[in-house]
Amino acid sequence: MDNMYAPTSCNLPFGHKQEVKLYLEKSGFDSFQPRAVLFDMDGVLYDSMPNHARCWQEAMAKFGLKMTAADVYATEGMRGVETIRLMVKAQQGRDISEDEAQMMYDEKARLFGLLSKAPIMEGVLELMEKIKLAGMQIVVVTGSGQRPLIERLQHDFKDFVTADKIVSAYDVTRGKPAPDPYLMGLQKAGNLQPWQGVVVENAPMGVRAGVAARIFTIAVNSGPLPNATLAGEGANIVFDRMTQLCDAWVRNMPEFSFISHTVGKAMVAEITANDMLLAFPEDANDLLGNAYYQGFEGMIISTDKISPRFFDLKTKLAGEVLQKFSAFRMRLAIVGDFSAFPSENLQSFICESNRGRLIHFSPTTADALAWFEA
Repeated sequence: MDNMYAPTSCNLPFGHKQEVKLYLEKSGFDSFQPRAVLFDMDGVLYDSMPNHARCWQEAMAKFGLKMTAADVYATEGMRGVETIRLMVKAQQGRDISEDEAQMMYDEKARLFGLLSKAPIMEGVLELMEKIKLAGMQIVVVTGSGQRPLIERLQHDFKDFVTADKIVSAYDVTRGKPAPDPYLMGLQKAGNLQPWQGVVVENAPMGVRAGVAARIFTIAVNSGPLPNATLAGEGANIVFDRMTQLCDAWVRNMPEFSFISHTVGKAMVAEITANDMLLAFPEDANDLLGNAYYQGFEGMIISTDKISPRFFDLKTKLAGEVLQKFSAFRMRLAIVGDFSAFPSENLQSFICESNRGRLIHFSPTTADALAWFEA
């Protein structure tokens, strides 16, 4: 069964061979070939759990219910109405209807809407880009029934998530910890089998749901609970934070080649490839190492081989990449139509760069070669 796992692009790309072996033995599957990653939302995509904890406590107090922050984290991932019905039964000894629970949940949602938006979890966008470049689908599986949050998902992650790849409280009758939400996620990903998915969760109920669905489940501990709690629910791997998972998700660099141009006494490498090459700082290491040791002093790369995040200066990807080129003393020309990136900050950066000798933003390859020759 150990031979069923191989470090190829269609397999889990960050090793953990033993964990995969144990997953196969426990699940009874013969292979592990993930084609989709299923993300929870709160505490995974957004650093939103502190806001949720505050609103849950304030809202439930209005109905005579006591809810601690630990209760919020322990039940996170369940459908809100299910959480409320369980709490009312436990604390007040009565059964309430779905409609009454929904009325109480609406108050929690109202309070949540008054707070400032929770930030996107650090490392998530970079991780999603790696997943997308690996040819895998991305699905969001949330117990939320708050439509503004679901709409925000489509805006914040528009390059990675489409409306038909979101599972919300409206899609299932039984929420987490039942397997139904993640099984629905597999269905929306094209009727995939459990051994074709990876779940990323942060809460006990969500981990339990992923495990119940027999999907390889990764826990990212973004809350106050100990790692042992998540591991005890059956998580196959536990990471301390999202950036740790992102760093561990190693990307297989696509194949590329150089077209050599002689400019005066210098050699300039024009990069050719079928896929995106420059998406993360470490990608620059591969390009620079190959070019440097082949004697090139300059490099030309087109915008279609560079991640759009490079042209969003807030991501700091451009700064990290260009710092590497500076360290190698490798001049770089980027060729393309930069009107597609209307940011004033970027346009100012382009103008400033074009006055120097390290980096040049050129409309054509001929213009880039002329810059190298000047």
